[in-house]
Amino acid sequence: MEDIIQKLKTPADCIQLAKNVRDRNPDLAKKARRRAVELRAISYGSNSEVELELLKSVYAYEAVLYEKHKKHQRATYTWRMIKRDGIICAAEKAVNRKIEPAGYKVLAEMGMHDLTFEAVIIRYPDVFNEEVVSRAKARLKELLEISTKPMNVSLSGFDRPLQRLSKSASVHKGPTGQKDKYEDKVREILANAEKYHDAYYKAEIFHGPSLYFHQRALATRNPPVSFTHLEYVYATLASWGMHRMGRGGSKMQSFDTFFQSVEPLNDRIAKAQSFDFHEMTDIKWAVLKEIFQGFKVMASGTTIVGNSKVMHHMLPNVIPPIDREYTLWFLRGNTTIKNDLENEWLLMKEIISEFFIPIASDRAFHSKARRWMARSEDYSWDTSVFKVVDNLVIGSKK
Repeated sequence: MEDIIQKLKTPADCIQLAKNVRDRNPDLAKKARRRAVELRAISYGSNSEVELELLKSVYAYEAVLYEKHKKHQRATYTWRMIKRDGIICAAEKAVNRKIEPAGYKVLAEMGMHDLTFEAVIIRYPDVFNEEVVSRAKARLKELLEISTKPMNVSLSGFDRPLQRLSKSASVHKGPTGQKDKYEDKVREILANAEKYHDAYYKAEIFHGPSLYFHQRALATRNPPVSFTHLEYVYATLASWGMHRMGRGGSKMQSFDTFFQSVEPLNDRIAKAQSFDFHEMTDIKWAVLKEIFQGFKVMASGTTIVGNSKVMHHMLPNVIPPIDREYTLWFLRGNTTIKNDLENEWLLMKEIISEFFIPIASDRAFHSKARRWMARSEDYSWDTSVFKVVDNLVIGSKK
């Protein structure tokens, strides 16, 4: 079924398939409609993951309008706000509108309950100010409570994003031990490496500045504290959605603050650049911890996302980029991060030790990853073995 969906190239193809199979295969019809929404959002263009998810919300809302009126209608008011204020501000303003439970019910019946502005805001709390996130949580809770259709959605803790619910969805079913969960995820990636790799590159959602600055940051990492390298790293994080203009949302420190925090760590970073993930020791982990805890790149409370992305561009062979939407959701089933420097370091070390290293150490996978990396013209994001693993995690959601 997933292969059929991935072969769909245009929204029109998706809608036609949904119409053809609506009665005999409603689950496939839902997936086809969702794919149409995703393709429209990708075609529109975005500068970050959160903008792409918000665009999906707009197109999902237009799908609701189609179901209601049986003809295509644009979300005219929303598009006007996006053109005038940008999509982030439009989403913030949207959560002040009157709640429409009927529209939410249709969205849920279409299998797209996670594509509301509220759900996206909750998944990306660092991008929005606390008041907006709090309002989004309250609105989503109210929508779920007043919806007359029972839905298989957990209401325990709105710091976790809603899962996409389908017969094939991977759902975490209780405390079986975090290590067991990591082992399951390692097996999943190894078993589906080519499938997830294909899905990642077919999605074509990351391009432009985000790729250019990523490649330049990696290319200039020796010496690690050169002004040019740190400028590229700083620009990479901004292009990856780590800094939001205007009031609210995630914020990066000034470049001077960032540069001054990295400069004293030059010798430690240079030493760590010789580390091999196959041969990690307590002493080497201690060096990485000192680097992690010394950086000051994010002005907002969470450290692991920003610092892991900085370290990845200095130490791509031992540190992967970690984010909420893909890494944490795939591994832990939620995107909650306790803002504590020590805890965030331990979480990053655990993710690397229990997930990234076991996958990268698999001989067959390592050989496959190297072949992909050698084809840089075709697979431009396969810039290190750990980045390949990261790409597969992202591809698992496409």
